[in-house]
Amino acid sequence: MKPENALQLPSEWITNTTIPKKAFFDNASLNSSEKKWLTNEIAYIKWLAALRPELTGIPSCISETESYDEIHLLSVSFKEKHKAEKVANMIQKAIPYPLVLFLHYEEEFALQLQLKTINQNQTDRRVQGESLMSPWLPVNDSNIALPFLEQLDFQKLNQQSFKKLYFDLWHKTQNAQIAHYEGKFEDRSIKELSIIQGKLEIKLALKEELKNLRSQLKKTLDISDRVELNIKIKTIQNKLSQYE
Repeated sequence: MKPENALQLPSEWITNTTIPKKAFFDNASLNSSEKKWLTNEIAYIKWLAALRPELTGIPSCISETESYDEIHLLSVSFKEKHKAEKVANMIQKAIPYPLVLFLHYEEEFALQLQLKTINQNQTDRRVQGESLMSPWLPVNDSNIALPFLEQLDFQKLNQQSFKKLYFDLWHKTQNAQIAHYEGKFEDRSIKELSIIQGKLEIKLALKEELKNLRSQLKKTLDISDRVELNIKIKTIQNKLSQYE
């Protein structure tokens, strides 16, 4: 199953049209690196669907700073994946609508979203905000990928407005990120997710500090300095044990 099919959208909503790379060259403001990425990194881009109020019955949500008037779904197939996140942000920059990008590389996929605000000087343009990308997941992985995809079923998503729909997808993708570290996907509440993310950030920071201290230890010959570093390493290890 293609990951985007997990949405189970009605067939009449599906566009599934290839977007020529030339459209980006002609209409988007790309720098020289982005032009190379478009040529060398991407196999193809498909416009899967445009979710609009008149099509879905979901109300838009527009303010002076944000516009969730419709949501576009795109599929991007990569030749290589090491620059996928940068390329995804390039596509987000080129298209002003809220985008949900299904990224593909061989038998793996990822989901990428980005928050955007209205450019107050040119209201037809958007200012890029925070981006979120799930880990790359094998399509048939039963611990994370399949439970994650089950949660993307359109009927399970918040349809009170396009903004709430987009943030529900954002929330599901955050859960996939956490699952990547914990080894299993769970549909946690926003409150639970916030607590776990806080602990994970501390854990990752401690691991980075531990890595740096061990690197210093390898280079240090002075006995007193080595003793001090070993004490610091032991302290960090004790702190880390509280988050295992």
